[in-house]
Parts: sequence; C-alpha cells; structure tokens
Amino acid sequence: MTTYYAASVPRSVRTARLAHLRGDAIIGMWFVPSGAGNQVFDVIMLPEAEFLRVKNQLATPAMGATLQQGQGAAPYVPKDVKNFTVPENDPTPAATAAAYFRKEFKVVG
Repeated sequence: MTTYYAASVPRSVRTARLAHLRGDAIIGMWFVPSGAGNQVFDVIMLPEAEFLRVKNQLATPAMGATLQQGQGAAPYVPKDVKNFTVPENDPTPAATAAAYFRKEFKVVG
C-alpha cells in the first residue's frame, strides 16, 4: 500500500519555496477572490515521505530571510493536509490518489 498526502499551498509560496517540485506533483488549483485580485492556491500531492520533507521545508525559514507576512520565503504550514492510502493491487496508485484528492479539494486537474 502507498499513502499519498496533499495540501493547498499559496502559489507565491510554491514558486518561491518549492520550485523543484515535479509538474505532476501539482494536481490542481483553487482561488479566493479578493479586492486586489485572487489569492491562488496550488494543490500539491506527493507520496508520504516526500510530502513530509516538503512540509518541513515549508515550515523552515529560508536562509537569510527576513520574516514578514506575505513574503514567499517566510515559514508556511499547510492547514488542509489530507491523506489517502491506495490499495496494494492498484495498477496506477498516483492517478487513483490524484483523482481522490481532486474531489476532496474540489479542483479540476
């Protein structure tokens, strides 16, 4: 069995802190309308061990960063983390997990 985790990350934080992610780790997006434009969130999905590394990376301030609200280098802790364990006999575990998370986060991939 393989367990996948997913969470929403503001796009500004993702591009500043997680530029190394593979394209298939981003399974969708959603946004919050605001007066100054939309706050865009990317939903990232990774296998458990990779997700935990990314979550720790986001929680750690970037080297030399000055901590200010709204800055992409500031620490960020995802609040909507979800997990899904794919059955052992599934021939496409990543696709199955992505389909599950797209429904959970109400996004279109």
